[in-house]
Amino acid sequence: MKTIGKAIRAVTVKWRNWKQAMYTFLRQYRATQHTTISVSPSEALNNRKLKTHLLDSPSTPSNSKKDEKIRSRDEKNKSTMKSYRDKRNRAKSNSITLGDTVLLRQPQLSKLSTPFDPEPFRVVAVKNSMITARNKLRTITRNSSFFKKNTPSPCSSRNLRRPRHPT
Repeated sequence: MKTIGKAIRAVTVKWRNWKQAMYTFLRQYRATQHTTISVSPSEALNNRKLKTHLLDSPSTPSNSKKDEKIRSRDEKNKSTMKSYRDKRNRAKSNSITLGDTVLLRQPQLSKLSTPFDPEPFRVVAVKNSMITARNKLRTITRNSSFFKKNTPSPCSSRNLRRPRHPT
């Protein structure tokens, strides 16, 4: 932890016992109210307050109500953080479904190698972001980021030659 390192450095500058100061710091750190759950970590785990020199809150609800309150607040804050992270990372839901034809990402062996294996796979199982696909030679299970939906291009299905006009 960065904060414990700072505390130890500050104590050694003052020529005090760093181990004793570390234990004091940890006790105060564990007794400090956590921003997400509005209760100290020690109190959440042990269902009692630590005896420290920190100021106490005036009243405390019963343990079962406190646990419910902690869990609901924690869940709400985690969902808020998740939505922010997903928005920031531009996360998208997996669009690959069972039976789709996909291409598998392959390592770049040379400058001329393609990013995806040209041999298509058929999806046989999907579990969240874990996809299992099979082709003639092998079955492979990877994260959805290793696969790309194989959509046939319109150029490949049409005849590219010009039609002959009778002259």
